[in-house]
Amino acid sequence: MKGKYHFKVYNKKLLFEFDIKRNITFIQGNSATGKTTLLNMMYDYLLSGRGSGITVKTNAKFMVYLRKSLTATWKQELGNLTDTIIFIEENNRFIQRSDFTKFVKESGNYFVFINRKALKMLPYSVTEIYRLQNKYSEEEKKQVYTLQQRYPTLTYMNGNVNLIATEDSKSGLEFFSKVFNNMEITSTYGNTKVISFLENIENTDILCIVDGAAFGCFIRDLISTCNQHQTKNITYWAPESFEFLLLAAKTINFSELDKILKDTYNYVDCIEFVSWERFYTFLMETKSNGQAAYDKHSVTQFYITEENINKVLKIFPKSIQLLAQTDKVCKTMNLF
Repeated sequence: MKGKYHFKVYNKKLLFEFDIKRNITFIQGNSATGKTTLLNMMYDYLLSGRGSGITVKTNAKFMVYLRKSLTATWKQELGNLTDTIIFIEENNRFIQRSDFTKFVKESGNYFVFINRKALKMLPYSVTEIYRLQNKYSEEEKKQVYTLQQRYPTLTYMNGNVNLIATEDSKSGLEFFSKVFNNMEITSTYGNTKVISFLENIENTDILCIVDGAAFGCFIRDLISTCNQHQTKNITYWAPESFEFLLLAAKTINFSELDKILKDTYNYVDCIEFVSWERFYTFLMETKSNGQAAYDKHSVTQFYITEENINKVLKIFPKSIQLLAQTDKVCKTMNLF
């Protein structure tokens, strides 16, 4: 399953309108914010259609799993579904189990979790965690609910940075070491170790770079860690992935690259790629060749030339660019 799917769910008083564009989406928030209302409206529509007083307009097949309304197991209800967006309410314990995790990764369906807790066994994007926001629309004459991204991909950099930590221990680490050659750079050796690494670093100001496309399950813990410590400032940056940065900077180029980066959801079949991070790695490995042949395990000389370093730097956030105080960077940015 791939693509972006639009939903418009409404009755006489309420309207929910949103898009789903990745295989795993979370809608979070406190009680009484509209999450359960949305699921109940969609479920009632599936049972009774327009007779429910509810309309659902969408270009997707969808299923709503409400624990209170089902007597069958999740495998009986969901196991045979394909190319379907499956909405699952919170407090279903099976979503933490390994067999359900396997189903999510291999079924070819999209999943929308109405769940306040993270699912640590699944890779999902920082940008696909939402909360519902609402306001009254005079045009619609309804209370209108839309999705608002819950977590930023870059936090405010407060003061100087003394250490850069990246979850990548291979090509990404090597590349950042060349870019920020005036600073100490280290690896956390994977996204599962980011939090413990930051907890154990004392009295320094840190920039932590993570692969946002697969870091959603850890983002709440990361923000909590950033906020708890008074003796160190922790800033995080969560681009999609290191490979995404190389593609977005056009260190290599090929037909449809612009379309792929703009509308990645139209190219990523979730039965092949459990996250966009893996898709971008696949593109780098299959679309590069010769001197530009990409190796995830060790960055090649092609990608650390002055030309390509500057290409990538141009798409960094300005506050991150300013950390790379080398002659070639200053010249590119016209800082002086």
